[in-house]
Amino acid sequence: MNKKAIIRKVKHIGDDIPAAEMEDFVLGAVNDGVSLPVDYTIRGIITCLEIGRPMVVARTHRNDVEVDGITQTSIVKDIRHTKKKLVVETQNSEYHIELLDEDD
Repeated sequence: MNKKAIIRKVKHIGDDIPAAEMEDFVLGAVNDGVSLPVDYTIRGIITCLEIGRPMVVARTHRNDVEVDGITQTSIVKDIRHTKKKLVVETQNSEYHIELLDEDD
């Protein structure tokens, strides 16, 4: 895909893996047993986005702080298009994605 985007987790889905609370989530660490907190936001280049695979993002910003890295979600179950964004549902989260122009 290789598309610049801002990705925000807007909802936790299911009970298998609880969503972390933002204040308890340790940025840059492995947070075993929890998914990303709601309102967690990343900016970067989506390198993989297809049903049946994890969404992978070459991240440039995490929660408005510049920090390079890789973010990978759980398996993507559904991708919906609206007028202004993509809505991506994974096994345990819903993300809203704003696609950016190359110069953003």
